[in-house]
Amino acid sequence: MSKGFAFKPSALAAKADKLWSDSKTEYTATHSTINHVHLEKKSLGDIIPKSADAPVANEKEVEEAPQAFVFGSKISDRVVNKEGDSTKPGGSDEKTMTATELFQNAVKKDDDKNGAKNFRKEAEQEAERAKEAEKQHAGTSSVEITTGEENDTNIFQAPCKIWAFDKLKNAYSEKGVCNLRINKRVENGLTHHRIVARTSSGTLRVIINSKIFSDMLLERVDKRIRISAMGPEISGVQIFLLKIGFTKTETIPDSDIFYNIMSDLLKLEKGENSRKRKADCDLNASTVKIKDGKEEEEGDQDQVDEGFVIVNKPTEDEVKEEKPAVTAAEESASSSTPSE
Repeated sequence: MSKGFAFKPSALAAKADKLWSDSKTEYTATHSTINHVHLEKKSLGDIIPKSADAPVANEKEVEEAPQAFVFGSKISDRVVNKEGDSTKPGGSDEKTMTATELFQNAVKKDDDKNGAKNFRKEAEQEAERAKEAEKQHAGTSSVEITTGEENDTNIFQAPCKIWAFDKLKNAYSEKGVCNLRINKRVENGLTHHRIVARTSSGTLRVIINSKIFSDMLLERVDKRIRISAMGPEISGVQIFLLKIGFTKTETIPDSDIFYNIMSDLLKLEKGENSRKRKADCDLNASTVKIKDGKEEEEGDQDQVDEGFVIVNKPTEDEVKEEKPAVTAAEESASSSTPSE
């Protein structure tokens, strides 16, 4: 007969059977476990300490047990406290002080009060010193501006643009926009007229300050007026070119008013000058000394006795030499008139 097919026994089967048989012998239903409890008589003092230590042991076990992480927990431990702000929980800040310490604290408070009082006194003294220093410094009070025209009566006033003739460059130089004035002053019964021009902005710099005299130049040049006057920049007579008035709506231009006033004043000055010359001639005729029907050698030139000073009258040749010099300067100024 042929044998049947059979599997090869497993190597772990013997060990498995052994473990199974051991487990049956240890955990059988009939196996009885008897725990013997020994009862002893104990006092109350032995039981209380053990019961008091039991919660502490439980707390330690709870603390030692790992806890799950909770978001936002213990955030107060991560906050940085300022120095001196951290206080122990349950601790009291108040401290019992002795009598000497209390006395010392009272003395310190009095010293602090005295220091504050001294600081106030020092501040008041410093304020008084500052006030005295301000008084000693130059004050900022308003100063009255004087121009020398306070006693004058204004006849004409208008804005104008001025050019001054430079003899060295033989050309006109612009002086800017100025305030042109004609003033009148009465002194010792005599009336005097003068022309004044100052810059209209800034330091009010004087450009023209001249008395109106009989030989003063006055003529029209296109829309401008040429005059000869005295200025602070040059010692002597200087030629100026004036453009008066900037508006076109005025009925009578300021330039015409200025020209007419200056013409009338020059006529008055020429009349006064002619009267003075006539009076000088009469005075010279009365002072001529005749001796033995002949004039003395000192009488060759007319003389004017003005108190203690004798002024010699210029000869005709000297007058002829002075006039060409003035006309030459005027001709050069007229030939180099600046364009508008």
